Amino acid sequence: MRKTFLFIALAFITNFCFSQTLGIAVYQYDDNPRIKNLESLANYLQQQLRITASVRSYPTVHALIKGMQNNEVDLAFISTFGYLLLQAGESKHPMTSVAALIAPNAEDNYKTAIVSNRNDSLLTLKDLKTHGASSHIAFVAKGSTSGNLVPRLLLNRTDIKDAEKHFASVQYAGTHARAIELLLSDSVDVAAMGSTEWDKLDSIKKAKLSLLHLSSEIPLGPVLLNKEIDNKLKKQMIQALLRLHETNKPALEAIKAAWSEAKQATHFISITDDYYIPFLKQFDDYKETEVIIRTFVNQ
Repeated sequence: MRKTFLFIALAFITNFCFSQTLGIAVYQYDDNPRIKNLESLANYLQQQLRITASVRSYPTVHALIKGMQNNEVDLAFISTFGYLLLQAGESKHPMTSVAALIAPNAEDNYKTAIVSNRNDSLLTLKDLKTHGASSHIAFVAKGSTSGNLVPRLLLNRTDIKDAEKHFASVQYAGTHARAIELLLSDSVDVAAMGSTEWDKLDSIKKAKLSLLHLSSEIPLGPVLLNKEIDNKLKKQMIQALLRLHETNKPALEAIKAAWSEAKQATHFISITDDYYIPFLKQFDDYKETEVIIRTFVNQ
């Protein structure tokens, strides 16, 4: 009788010490906090794992990073750049990457497009090196992977080390769609954004612009788990994600709908913290890549 009581008490303490509620977190994009996109997953985890789960949205990628550093999050969905910023920061955090969506057979799923106004002077990335001083450029947001990190890595490979010093002006459009709008309205000469926005343009609008460069595929951002979660529960959550395409496709589709770059994804795969290194190493000088990432850690 005493052993049974101790076992029940120990199990209760283990679960209680983890968290009264599983805190799922995400970051807002434009006017979508993405909470509704993750509610189906939260409900599914509640049913399958017999826990309570809630979804919280942070206003920006950097705000989500701060929340994780403050140990406010148990399960997080973050962008590729957001994860790299979290890892590059000096502040400790309890998160580890466990899964990522993948689109194995997709073409042109998640890339960066660098686009200019149709201009004889700006037809290639190398032209930006020559004519940058008289050109105005727009990125999407400081925490954007396809709209800031990858474009800067591509520019760095073209020997443009500091966009703010090289171009006549640098601005952030706020959204990928707005970056295209700035080009079409002649507010900037060059813009970088996720290729989805370029693909959406009709032939009339595309005729007014020039595609300077289309990047290689960008790996989708990770799902992060708090290391302090009980190991048994952690394994159960990972398995729930890896089998979501089989067990709860509506929940998977709701998650995919929150990110335009995830539209062709088919399922989650298991990953570790070195998952993104091969992608970053394609940009020639890995040390310079790290410097660019660290530039945006505290912004």
